[in-house]
Formats: sequence, structure tokens, C-alpha cells
Amino acid sequence: MSLEKGRISSSELVYLFMAVTLSTVTILGVASKNGPIAWLVTILGAIEASVFIWIFSALSARFVDKTFVEISDIVFGRYFGKVMAGLYLWFLFHIGSLTITDSSEFIMSTVFVQTPIWVMHIGFTLVSMYAVRCGIEVIARCAGVLVPIFVLSSVATVVLSIPIIDVQNFLPL
Repeated sequence: MSLEKGRISSSELVYLFMAVTLSTVTILGVASKNGPIAWLVTILGAIEASVFIWIFSALSARFVDKTFVEISDIVFGRYFGKVMAGLYLWFLFHIGSLTITDSSEFIMSTVFVQTPIWVMHIGFTLVSMYAVRCGIEVIARCAGVLVPIFVLSSVATVVLSIPIIDVQNFLPL
């Protein structure tokens, strides 16, 4: 199997980062240990994620025909760039494992209460493998469709909840 030369636009990259950020906030925000300041932590996390989105977008725009490993070599040098790329790939694998576990636990605690966790792990892993096989363009296009739907539904939920929102819950920090 040859390596795919998948290319996505900077706006698709932004949608991918938004999808990751929003899904993490949705799944982990529900089980947050931050109590009454969970909303503030979410906003600060979104600001931090925006900085990383901007950095990765700028790098992808500047090095259009380069892979992440090649960009790391240019930015950090030949050897340290390989170390940084390796650490980043390990980080992605680690985050992927945590995401599968967190998603499985979330679905099991809300919908499939009697389902063994390994079934959920296998299901999420198979879906992830299929998405990777389809390529980055397909994943980015799906994010471009699903992120606006998620944002609109979240805004609609907040707007429709305004009559029952107790502003005192936001005070004090």
C-alpha cells in the first residue's frame, strides 16, 4: 500500500481542529471535575486551542508541499525535528487511545449501559480505521459538514434553555 498524498485546505484544517476540540469538550466536559467554573475552563481551553489552530494553519500555509515530518525537520533541525515528530506521533497515538476509551465510557454510561467496554472499543477502533483508510480529505470534508451542524445545535440548545438558565450559577468564580 502506497502512502497517500492527501491534501487539505487551511479551512479544512481549522474544521478538523474544531471537531477535535468540540468533541473533547462535549465528552470530557460532562464529566468535568472543575465544578462551577467548568464553563470558564472550557472557554480558556478553546482560546488555547485557537492559538494552536493558528500556528498549524500558518505552518501548513507556509510549507504547502511538505509533510509534518518535513516541516519539523525544517523548523527544528534534522535530528531534533525527527525527535519532535516522533513525540508528536506518540502523542497522537496516546490521545487516540484516550479518545476511544473516553468515548466508549461516555456511550456506555448514557446509552449502552449493559454493553461490555471491549465491544465499544472495537466499534470505535473499526470506525477510526475506516476513516483513516478513506483519507484525510474525507475526514476533513466530514468535519466541514458536521462541525457547523454541531455548533448550530449547541447554539439552539443554549438559546432554547435561556428561560431556565439561572445566572447565579455563573457567579462567583
